[in-house]
Amino acid sequence: MEDVNVAMLEALRKIGGVRRNVKHLCRNIWF
Repeated sequence: MEDVNVAMLEALRKIGGVRRNVKHLCRNIWF
């Protein structure tokens, strides 16, 4: 189960990074 939890944390980190990148891209495009 530990491996699954680690994979979930890594996935959440990647998703969080993507969301941050999207926000920056939106800011660059709109502003």
